Amino acid sequence: MSTLKTHNLQSPDSGSANISLTPNAGMVVAGVSTLGSGSSGGVDLHYQNVSRMSTASYGIAVNGSILIGDAIIHGGDSDTKISFPTNDTITAETAGTERVRITSEGTNVTGISTFNNGNVNGITFPLNVKQDNNDNDYDMGTGIKLQGGSSTEFYKWCALVARGDNNGVGGYSNSQALAFYTYNNYGLSGGTEKLRITGAGTLLKGHTTASTDIHDAQTTTDREIGIQIHGSNTIHAAAALISWNVNHSPFYSSALYLAKSGSGTIGTNAVVTSDDTLGNIVFSGDDGTDFVKGAKIEAHVDGTPGTSDMPTRLM
Repeated sequence: MSTLKTHNLQSPDSGSANISLTPNAGMVVAGVSTLGSGSSGGVDLHYQNVSRMSTASYGIAVNGSILIGDAIIHGGDSDTKISFPTNDTITAETAGTERVRITSEGTNVTGISTFNNGNVNGITFPLNVKQDNNDNDYDMGTGIKLQGGSSTEFYKWCALVARGDNNGVGGYSNSQALAFYTYNNYGLSGGTEKLRITGAGTLLKGHTTASTDIHDAQTTTDREIGIQIHGSNTIHAAAALISWNVNHSPFYSSALYLAKSGSGTIGTNAVVTSDDTLGNIVFSGDDGTDFVKGAKIEAHVDGTPGTSDMPTRLM
């Protein structure tokens, strides 16, 4: 084995270094006690008297940038890598399949994994959605915000937001609602709320607060009805059930079902008895304080029910 030796080269610690070049070992630096970032036995690479790279017991330290031609590939798993396929683009791959792509236009995630933190499992989106895209406005809440399709349409957005039932105004809320926003502002900024599920489970359309001042079909006041549609006319304060079918039998038409079971357990069946109330249609008006029952149509069991036989009267 041939060896080329050069003696008395000055090392960074003012000592002498012995550099040997061999066919198999490459360049060997001998007689050096301290190099690198203070770690014993480390090697320091300098450029213009400034340390750019050093080795130590924990690995390699780089003081500056690393120029990579194409990809960073896992040493023991060649189909796991971070690549730079084109300008302004970064991709991450596992099992040879692209999972994440980041471009100048944004991020595309192929799959979102759940997190596991002790006994807590789920997906978290720490995004503070702003009202009207105004950073100086109050946070609407944590959620998922879907922007417009191009850089000129970012003011057009939809969102799914978890927010306090007090709408984030005037302090914190003791309950959380789930609000759905879509865009139809015709040139104005931001989306508007179209649907909300309150912390109590009430489904709201057309309003952010459930009405809790409704009289029920009997005599009880201050009821919060589970599904509420609010509006100012028969288009917005309305529901339509539409069936599209060429058949003429009642099965293929639209229907509204009001049903009652004699069981006190949801999901189980028990026969109703004579004079049980099967359903109500209630007409209410606002008296300035509550929505007071004005009239109703009520269906009662009229006799003893039998198998596939339900005698009923309307009142």
